[in-house]
Amino acid sequence: MENNKVNLEILNDLIEIHNDRILDYEKAIDELEERDADLIEHFNEMIQESHQLKADLKRKILSIDDQPTAGTSTAGKVHHAWLAIKIPFTGPDRESILSHCEFWEVAAQKAYQTALKTEGLYIDIRRLLTNQQARLTSAHHHIKILSNQIV
Repeated sequence: MENNKVNLEILNDLIEIHNDRILDYEKAIDELEERDADLIEHFNEMIQESHQLKADLKRKILSIDDQPTAGTSTAGKVHHAWLAIKIPFTGPDRESILSHCEFWEVAAQKAYQTALKTEGLYIDIRRLLTNQQARLTSAHHHIKILSNQIV
């Protein structure tokens, strides 16, 4: 029963991170201009990716016979890794937005690293999180490439 609680907490924390990630990328899109159509398209893809990853996490929670969270920003231990790095926009320019997006992606990576270090994590959940982390690593890499093109 205690393992269920730990696993559910981790899964719900990651759902909340994806909820935040979706909101952050939606805000980034709102800050961009038409000339940034490439970023708008990429950010929409990242939003869709978070929706998909979140759906996978929700299915796991339902398989444990519990209800997934619908919120954002709780004080779960994985979520602390996200909040410790998450920062607000400082301006609407492309460079600033990409810089913040890179911070968000680093924060997501750290949250997944923290989750994967959790004792009592079920093997199937560990496998799911490892696969999701790899997808997020790819997203982070792409943001880094876009950031480096500005410099």
